Formats: sequence, C-alpha cells, structure tokens
Amino acid sequence: MPVSVIARTLDAELLCRETLAGVPGAEQIPIDVRAASLWADPALTQRVVASLVSNAIHYGGSAVAVRTTSSGPDTVIQVIDDGPEIPVSERERIFNGDLRRGQPVTKPAAAGLSLTVARHLAHQMDGDIVYRRSGDGHNIFELRLPSEQIGVELGTEPVRIPA
Repeated sequence: MPVSVIARTLDAELLCRETLAGVPGAEQIPIDVRAASLWADPALTQRVVASLVSNAIHYGGSAVAVRTTSSGPDTVIQVIDDGPEIPVSERERIFNGDLRRGQPVTKPAAAGLSLTVARHLAHQMDGDIVYRRSGDGHNIFELRLPSEQIGVELGTEPVRIPA
C-alpha cells in the first residue's frame, strides 16, 4: 500500500529523543548520536523507530539502546538489545508477518507484523530495515535512510515523494 511521504532534513538526535518519549518504557533508553541528520518523513520515521524500540522492549533483552551512525550515503538508526539471537533461517521471515519467536503470527499487533509494516514504510522513504547479530551478542535492527536529499535540489520546501 503506497503512503504519502513528505521528506525533509531531520535532526537525528531530536527525532530519537521525541520518539522514545512517546514509547512506554523507553524514557530511560540511552541514545548514542554519531550521525546528526537524515532525509526522511518525520512522522513515518518516528513510527518506524517507535515500532523497533517497542519490539526491543517487549521481545528483546533487558538492555535496549539506540544509536545513530553514518554508513556511506545513509544515516542508520540502530535499535540494539541483548535478547536471544534470531536464528539465521528466520531472520527474513520476521519481516514478512509470519513469525513471532518461532510461532505463526495471529494477532495484528504481533512483532512480525509491525516489522513488516516498519520495513514497508522504510522502503517508501528509499530506506530499509535489516537485522543482524553483533559479535558481542546483541541484536541490532538497523533503519537505513538517506543522509541528505538525493537528486535535483528543489529548495527548502518539503518534497512530496510519489509512492
């Protein structure tokens, strides 16, 4: 389903702080800012980050953190937790709405479905969400979005990107 995307330059730290303030249980999650800005729709980006953080709180481990970093032309917002590793065979399935901790998803609010929606929204903003396991045993969900506007400069007004 296409969504309306109005992208603009966003302050990554402010976006993360405002998002965490709206997620129950996330008020004390630390934020490590290594990338300052990104080019995205603020409301959609907050929805995606809130979904990732909420999933980490409910399905990850006891320690959750958020980090912003740069990777090539992208700004990456990482949601990190110390929960159990997602098996390699299930890592892509969690984004398809058919898996929650090894069980079929039957409720609309289940983690698998929210990851499906979150990835769809990321794609609508020319980004993606990926999962990886760090060498030190942490789950990392990465929201990758452009660091800056790509293409023809259209001025300072928000740009409506066709879905």
